[in-house]
Amino acid sequence: MNNRVPLGILANQFWHEAMAYLRAADTLIRDESAMDTIPPTYFLMSHGLELMLKAYLLSRDIRYADVFKLQHRIQEAYERAKSLGLVIEIEHAEALIEKLSDFHSEHLFRYPVVRRDDGSLILRGHLVRPIEVLQIIEAIGAKISGPVMHARLVASKYGELPIETWHMGVPTGEDGI
Repeated sequence: MNNRVPLGILANQFWHEAMAYLRAADTLIRDESAMDTIPPTYFLMSHGLELMLKAYLLSRDIRYADVFKLQHRIQEAYERAKSLGLVIEIEHAEALIEKLSDFHSEHLFRYPVVRRDDGSLILRGHLVRPIEVLQIIEAIGAKISGPVMHARLVASKYGELPIETWHMGVPTGEDGI
């Protein structure tokens, strides 16, 4: 995997994507008419946490290819981040990271899942309110934002970067143009 973008710039992009997922989760949490959106809300939060941890790894000069290999394993990304100096001293954070990692890596927030061993359907339950999960993830983010910003500032000295923009707009021809 050839990456010509400085890792600090890439870390910043991962950070902004993480924040977008967390803002979306916050929107669902605060929308009283969206009480049936717990699984998507948890997916948004766990994916935001995954991207946040990967931003930290990139900010610590871990190659993009190595970060990519982590796939959706939040616990593994967290352990790697800890080995690089990330210190999270937030009550229940480690237990939350472990549980979110289990659910996220098995895609339990994204799909109905059938057990491989006996074919039974796995149902999701939740014992922690989504707002409490979001608050812990935001506190973790407060520990990560500084290193990511520093890496971005250091990387910005490289000047112009290879960028390709994809647009999700109306396909050509459908709007009369």
